[in-house]
Amino acid sequence: MKREEKLLLSLLQASLKNEKLTEETISSLNEESLMGVLSLSARHSVTTMIADVLLNNGLLENGELKALYEENLMVSVYQYHQQAMELERVCKLFEENKICYMPLKGSVLRQLYREPWLRTCCDIDILVKPEQLDEAIKLVLACGYSLDKYYSHDVSFFTEGNMRVELHYDLIEEDSNIGNVSDVLKRVWEYARPVEGYTYAYQLENEIFYFYHIAHMVKHFIHGGCGIRSLIDGLLMRQNWDFDTEKLDKLLQDGGIFVFERKTQELVAAWWNNGKMSDVAKMMEAFIFRGGVYGSQRNAIAVEEAENKTKFRNAMSKIFLKTSVMNSYYPILKKKKWLLPFYHVKRWCRLIFMKKDRERSLTYLKENRFFPNEKTKEAMDLLVQLELKEKQD
Repeated sequence: MKREEKLLLSLLQASLKNEKLTEETISSLNEESLMGVLSLSARHSVTTMIADVLLNNGLLENGELKALYEENLMVSVYQYHQQAMELERVCKLFEENKICYMPLKGSVLRQLYREPWLRTCCDIDILVKPEQLDEAIKLVLACGYSLDKYYSHDVSFFTEGNMRVELHYDLIEEDSNIGNVSDVLKRVWEYARPVEGYTYAYQLENEIFYFYHIAHMVKHFIHGGCGIRSLIDGLLMRQNWDFDTEKLDKLLQDGGIFVFERKTQELVAAWWNNGKMSDVAKMMEAFIFRGGVYGSQRNAIAVEEAENKTKFRNAMSKIFLKTSVMNSYYPILKKKKWLLPFYHVKRWCRLIFMKKDRERSLTYLKENRFFPNEKTKEAMDLLVQLELKEKQD
């Protein structure tokens, strides 16, 4: 583990346990190490937690570095209050118009943190019933939201203040199904319970919410990384929620993500409770640190090349996307499959003529061409040991 990684974990421990920093940690703080931690924490979306610890302990001298940490903290606090207001606004709108709704992800998880603004969120996620989606869309458009895009499992909007709101009508993402996760999540409303004091608000049972969180982690993990923040979320759920252990374990086993979840617990125990770490957990740790909260391109290439077996086949998989992925990008293809060739051409034209997309694609293909074969093997070995992939011949 690198120096800045150890320092990051020490600072996060102080935040999570609300305890003083050790003398060893304090002595390792200097401008170089703090810049390294700032960069690393940003990739894992935990900078606010780090800034809170450093500023409250008076460990930052006046200057550019302190200003960067202070700015992050102020932006996070502001963003939290804005998102909380928008969430309340949408929930009130749905309650008044008899739309069944259920907040998801960060808006729920941040309530487990010492302060809710310590847990950053990119957007506001709300689940509605598929049969009420059209009415829900009309309602949010009528109150000033602008439509962004339809996806395979949600519809994205922007508020007047440019905050993203996603209305989910399904928790299954066609391009990222793992094991039997979809078989569990397609029954999500069976696990929903009414929220006391409301008529149309629902919340998931603890076990299925945790299952969905782990499944979402796996989705990001196999695309390049899931980030430390997700492990902290899981830790806080375990610490603060009551679970029917037998029911939860069965869900995880049925979904095929039981081993992955157990290794996340092993990592957390090793980081913050002096637990031991197996070789598999060490490989997982390195993969997570490299990837950040949304994964890295190098991690993604390693996994994708391992799945496609050769560099050529991996490159071709980026040119001719799977039908399930194309359906995710262009939902109209679900109803009009005959349009698939035309949408392949449309996508290729975008990759050729849009500078940003073209540069990103060329960078991927270049990295894929020269990517070390041993890294590909390491990625596949890890996924096999986590039981996320079957061993290939």
